[in-house]
Amino acid sequence: MPTVLITDCTSSIGLDSATLFSAIGWNVIATKRSRDLQIELDENERTWITRLDVCDLDEITATIDESVTRFGNIDVLVINAMHHQIGLLEAVPRKDLIQHFAINMLGTMDMIRSIMPHFRQKHSGVVIVVVSSPDRSILPLMSSVYATNFALEGFLEAFRPEAASQGVIVKLVIRYCGPSEMIFQEHALSYLSDFSLEDYHDYIKVSENVLTKKRGGFRSSEEVARVIYNAASDGNSRLRYLVGNENGIHNGDERDILDTSY
Repeated sequence: MPTVLITDCTSSIGLDSATLFSAIGWNVIATKRSRDLQIELDENERTWITRLDVCDLDEITATIDESVTRFGNIDVLVINAMHHQIGLLEAVPRKDLIQHFAINMLGTMDMIRSIMPHFRQKHSGVVIVVVSSPDRSILPLMSSVYATNFALEGFLEAFRPEAASQGVIVKLVIRYCGPSEMIFQEHALSYLSDFSLEDYHDYIKVSENVLTKKRGGFRSSEEVARVIYNAASDGNSRLRYLVGNENGIHNGDERDILDTSY
């Protein structure tokens, strides 16, 4: 049976993906960021539930090694450990910006760096990175979200031929979703209420109206899981798989900046 390792399976996309892969018959390594969190998934001879913090390099290595010992192989790595920060850049503490990039960028890079020796040895493997993006427009109060999303897209596009030289396929699943859903999802931190930044009061008010008008485009985590499974199993080498994009194929063209003047 093929084997998939999925990060952050405690809820939403990660949990639904682990459930789908397991139901189809794959071996599943379902990971959680904390020992205190629970994964509502039956553990059996084909399913291993374990802790994995993408910011802990030793834990990443140990999880990969144990996964290969248990199942003999890893065929697909699904990186789903995304973190979001919504709000004014000036209001976000520097330590939180560092953590934001550590989870989304460095955590992703460390996961890939750690799995590559195994994939390279067998000259095959699929890496799938899942991100949530508001849509093709540049929405206000989301500069940190776009920063890591764009960085991830650039990294994966540049790394893709390097991985392909070793028989490894790199893919990006982009879930387009309403901004209100992004703001309130479980991993989002909001920095909208810094009262020392009174100069931004009118901008925040107008921006919140823009976000309200742009609600919609939400796609369920079950639909995202189906796209992830398709990306893992279709044998295609294309980079981007889009979920909920009403504007057709994203090709990196110029994005629209929404008007937040007042």
